[in-house]
Amino acid sequence: MLIVRGLAVFLALSALALPAAAAAPDDARLQRLFELTNVEQDYARVLGQMEAMQRDLIQGALPADTAPERRAQLQRFFEEQQAEMRQILAWEKMLPFYLEVYRQTYDVQDIEAMIAFYETAAGQRMIERQPALLQNLMSAIVRVMEPEMAGLRERTESRVEKMHASGEPAR
Repeated sequence: MLIVRGLAVFLALSALALPAAAAAPDDARLQRLFELTNVEQDYARVLGQMEAMQRDLIQGALPADTAPERRAQLQRFFEEQQAEMRQILAWEKMLPFYLEVYRQTYDVQDIEAMIAFYETAAGQRMIERQPALLQNLMSAIVRVMEPEMAGLRERTESRVEKMHASGEPAR
């Protein structure tokens, strides 16, 4: 009996020594953080920037002598493709993934601390300045990538020229 009682005490003390599993934040708290940090707007802005970059790359790759009807065909193809991508990547479809990834990454204490910070004036200033920070970072990245872009542009132009020469439809 003494051994059983000792074992019970040992198990109880061992259980106290184990770290408690961190609680996962609920949807409401995560969405509050998303609201404070403009996650949805930032997501939309990034998608728009990606679309503009793709459009510029395609337009820049077209030979100067591309027939207007061919340009129109490529433009329609691009617009159809972008419409499909906007549907696939719609915020409403992506929100569950954002919630899941944030839950995997942060516990409830982390989310509460972030919410507390972003509700402060300093936190809001950080959010307000985030677009300028990202723009400055993008400019720095462009400076690094610029030497590599010529090769990418040449490869893209070559592919478009081959497609143009063969008369293949853009699809």
